[in-house]
Amino acid sequence: MNALEELNSVLGPHKLIAAKLSYGNPSTEERKTMNAILYPDHTTEEYAALCEMLDFEYYEGYGSQELYGTLWLEDGSWATRAEYDGCEWWEFHDKPELPVRPEYMEGK
Repeated sequence: MNALEELNSVLGPHKLIAAKLSYGNPSTEERKTMNAILYPDHTTEEYAALCEMLDFEYYEGYGSQELYGTLWLEDGSWATRAEYDGCEWWEFHDKPELPVRPEYMEGK
């Protein structure tokens, strides 16, 4: 799996405002590692640098997890890297709705 292609596919229509990502594969000879942070006030150049860093192949199937992180999206939702028994994917979380006071409580 190409990490950049996966990110673009997962984001779809969502706009990425920030990201904190890491990659580590201690089971390979190269022992590749990558840490990246994209801040909310990022520039176009910083976003391009993140994309360049993510343009690599990794194995997302069963085994040990390789890609970790959190993505913050413009609509207030976010995605985290999930894993089960080494199989990994992005898992989206909606911003929880605030509780609304029942009408009978208003004015008290």
